[in-house]
Amino acid sequence: MKSHSIIFLLFTLLTGVSLRAQDQREIDSLKNLLNTEIPDAVRADALSGLGWEVSYESLSEGLVYAQKGLALAQKIQNKEIEARAWNVMGTIYLDLGDYIRATEAHLNSIRIREAQNDTRGLATSYHNLSLVYKSRNDFQKNLEYMRKSFFLHQSIGNEEGLAASSSNLGNAYLRIDSVDQALAVFTNGLAYSRRANKRKWEMSNMIGISECLALNEQNEASEDTLKQALILARQLNSEYEMIKIYADVARIRLVQKKYDLALAYADSSLWLIRKIKSPDSEKEIWQSIAKIKEAQGDYKGSVLALTRFQQLKDSLLSVNVQKHQSELETVYESEKKDYEINSLIKKKSIQNTYVLVLIVGFLLLLGLALLLFNRIKFRQRSSVLLAKQNAEIDEKNKDITDSINYAKRIQEAMLPEAEQLYKQFPESFILYQPKDIVSGDFYWTLEKDDLHFLVVADCTGYGVPGGFMSVMSAALLAEIVTEQGISNPAEILERLRSRIISSLRQGSSEENNSDGLNIAIAVFDVANQQLNYAATNCNIWRLRYKTIERLSQDSICVGFEKGEMKSFSSFETSLLAGDYFLFHTNGFTRQLAATTKQQLGANVLESIIEANHQFRGDVLKEKISVEFEQAKGEIEQTDDILMIGVATPVIQK
Repeated sequence: MKSHSIIFLLFTLLTGVSLRAQDQREIDSLKNLLNTEIPDAVRADALSGLGWEVSYESLSEGLVYAQKGLALAQKIQNKEIEARAWNVMGTIYLDLGDYIRATEAHLNSIRIREAQNDTRGLATSYHNLSLVYKSRNDFQKNLEYMRKSFFLHQSIGNEEGLAASSSNLGNAYLRIDSVDQALAVFTNGLAYSRRANKRKWEMSNMIGISECLALNEQNEASEDTLKQALILARQLNSEYEMIKIYADVARIRLVQKKYDLALAYADSSLWLIRKIKSPDSEKEIWQSIAKIKEAQGDYKGSVLALTRFQQLKDSLLSVNVQKHQSELETVYESEKKDYEINSLIKKKSIQNTYVLVLIVGFLLLLGLALLLFNRIKFRQRSSVLLAKQNAEIDEKNKDITDSINYAKRIQEAMLPEAEQLYKQFPESFILYQPKDIVSGDFYWTLEKDDLHFLVVADCTGYGVPGGFMSVMSAALLAEIVTEQGISNPAEILERLRSRIISSLRQGSSEENNSDGLNIAIAVFDVANQQLNYAATNCNIWRLRYKTIERLSQDSICVGFEKGEMKSFSSFETSLLAGDYFLFHTNGFTRQLAATTKQQLGANVLESIIEANHQFRGDVLKEKISVEFEQAKGEIEQTDDILMIGVATPVIQK
């Protein structure tokens, strides 16, 4: 087996020139096109395409072509081609190890494609931005953006995009040690690749499956899968792709404890990396070589490889930061000089005007001086009295505002940290806008074994009264769930209602108030992929693939009600991969619309969610927030606003 693998390795290296033949024809075709009379839009697109193709041989030359394409696209104001040019430049910057420019380029591409509602292009941009975070060792962001790419491809049924996203999504799961999830994603990706007839991604997903099998110690199955992947690899025509293939195979051989083969593949990858001069890729392969050397017991070689890895990492960081800082200083100096020149021109023009204005003004002031003298005396006396009254009012207002702000700090301390929600639930967001300084709306989270609790509630009123109710209710919830160990949502509400009635002495002859709250309690059982929930006048929406669904709820309040008090209902439903949930209070539906001066209602909110159901996380938050603000217009906010979006929690291995 060892000899056959090395023979394949040598064969591929020796035939490297022929592997580029097809790409060279593409480069020649694009260059010939640029030498003809063509529209500017076609020329800009061709320049970007040429930048992409040339970058496989020369990253710096490819970057020059892409920059020319970008400049022309911006000149003719063609946003679609501009987005593609940014995407090409971001990918090249990443290969050069310039993470700052790579991130900026892909973010520019994302902004344009979001504005154009280009779902397919947006999925590609998220995919490439994810790879930047992978190179920066930010594996949570790598996973987050690759999931966004996957779900966007899924929303439009793009199997080629799903094949590519699956390959990289599987690798993202491997980096957080979720081997079983990675294997499931790679297996689906293999099916997508074959249906789309994309051999490159078929091979990439097969390599991922082989690595998962090796990690699960299924070495025979891993070896068979790897053989099939290497047969497909021979059909590729790109040294750039072979770099990644060799690096992946080296990693698998390391897991299989075939250290000599692992080192041979790593060395081959390094040879090709140096040929195309990709410092970021060279940094990564030295890290792999260090692990292989350590596994072989060659600790000196491992230290030397790690030293080379760190040198490249520090060099890339230093060069990029210095380059970015230098550019910022250049821009600043340029803007400063322009400002000084414009100031001198304006100053000269203004001086002439001032002379005339001063002469006329002096004559007018002389005439008004006597008239104003008496009025000034009168105003001075009035100002003293008014200043005294204002000072007293300001002091009282300050005392009141300080008290309310202190109440706000107490309430904020009661709310869970946003990071806790982000940690429990992937792709989550919080849209929280109190009407006044303190809010009657609140949220609460808890992770207990395999159960993830999420509560969204709307207390009676808003401002200070609502704030008091929210603090009391959150404290009671914590006592019921954490101290009493209650996990059934309906039973939690029954006990919460009982404690609120008792605490506020509701229904007594002395005090008969009806304070309470509307609430949604969701308990995500990640081990059994089950959602148990109860809700009272507080909406829960489920976004699943291309559909949205409002989940069932009761129409009773958690508090005292005259007559017979109804029991709360508990509901359950299964969880599927890709499910996304929105929880919100009634502040959205009670808001008055700018056009009709009527409440927006549930139908308007449903249409906003339906129009943006393919987005997740902060992107979905931004979409809903912008459309809500447009519907509200200049009208004052009517009630407290709270919406939380979460994806199904991931089982941590």
